[in-house]
Amino acid sequence: MRLDSVDCETISDQPRQYAWFVCFVLALTYTVCAIDRFLMAIAVVPIKRAMAFSDTQLGMLTGLGFALLYCLSGVYFGRLADRVNRRNMIAIGILSWSVATAACSFADGFAGLFTARAAVGLGEATLIPAAMSLLAAYFPRASMGKAVGTFQVGVPFGKAIAFIGGGALLAQLTIAGGWTSLSRTFAPWQILFLAAAVPGLLASVLVLAIREPERVDACLARPSLRAASRFALDRLDLFGFHTIAWAASLLLQNVHAAWIPSFFVRRHGMGIGSAALLVGVLGLIGGASGALLGGAVMDRLQRIGSTRSAGLTFAISQALAVPAGVLLLFSTTVVWSAIGYFVFVLIVTMGAPAGPAGIQLMTPERFRGTMTAGLFALTSLVALGIGPVLVGMLTDGIFAGHGQNALGASIFAVCLLCAVIGTPAGLLARTRSDNRTRIVPVEP
Repeated sequence: MRLDSVDCETISDQPRQYAWFVCFVLALTYTVCAIDRFLMAIAVVPIKRAMAFSDTQLGMLTGLGFALLYCLSGVYFGRLADRVNRRNMIAIGILSWSVATAACSFADGFAGLFTARAAVGLGEATLIPAAMSLLAAYFPRASMGKAVGTFQVGVPFGKAIAFIGGGALLAQLTIAGGWTSLSRTFAPWQILFLAAAVPGLLASVLVLAIREPERVDACLARPSLRAASRFALDRLDLFGFHTIAWAASLLLQNVHAAWIPSFFVRRHGMGIGSAALLVGVLGLIGGASGALLGGAVMDRLQRIGSTRSAGLTFAISQALAVPAGVLLLFSTTVVWSAIGYFVFVLIVTMGAPAGPAGIQLMTPERFRGTMTAGLFALTSLVALGIGPVLVGMLTDGIFAGHGQNALGASIFAVCLLCAVIGTPAGLLARTRSDNRTRIVPVEP
């Protein structure tokens, strides 16, 4: 056993411009990731009609089906990110989830579609731990919020492409009546998944342009999983509240992404193409602005010496989401509901950079992949596995008698729950402890 400093860093000697090049490439991969993840939110409308799925089953496809292997494999990929070439790991992951996305097109029932979505989650589980570790290697602590915020912009861009492009393509394919090839007729929603697999093939090549940064000698030891676990448990006061606030933030992000297009269809009688266009445009502008704003707020709090930069960002986001949710979900006109959605997605996405960026600030390099993946898997299991399904169950059950706004009432109930849990947790969360030694034991 030997002692190493927790603050051991691997900031690259590359020029600052190259660090931002890496960040933009990683943001592009996150865009592709988001396309494959959120396309299901558009496809659920024709899938429900074609296969007569319940809202609970649709919630499982948008949530649990994706989250199952995504979360279970997270720690493994986190450990892998601490040991192998992170660039190559991301490239292989992109190829894997792109193939799985194409496989959704060949599903002919709930079991097949659920399995294919689980495979998409398995491939996408490689991205976050490897990407966060790379960003922490290229950027100093003072710029971590901005770098992660820029990376997070990939989500609203990918969501917008899925909603706008996917919705437009779905509308055209519906008019055309699908596509027949190789003695098989593909329904319009099936062609969506085939088309979504193509960008991943291109992104997997582009990501190879990133140079893998060298890990500094002091951090070459590869600690055991037990050492990483002991590191986290010894700092439970740091990681505990941060994880709770992060889970609440992620849950709200995934719930609105999974159900908002369907909400506009059911509440305001819009066509799926029009609803997808509206949600895509407003989500792109509001989501990108929110991610950048959240990163800037974190960095500002860091510069003034706050030990609660991530937590305060979470708390602000969760608390303000409630009034924005009221405007979005209970307005009687499309115009006011759309305004509410813009404000809502900006506020909710503001909390996105705080989760992974906070982990990088609390964790030395040798643990970053493992800690990021482990806590992201835990929070994603709550957000993806429970959130969309919970909305579906509430809509089928408690709020079934609310007519055309049953879905809106269910989404708001989850929004309120997130605020009640996430706001106080964020206020209590810290990203560092000023009264504790910065030296920890490392097991080789």
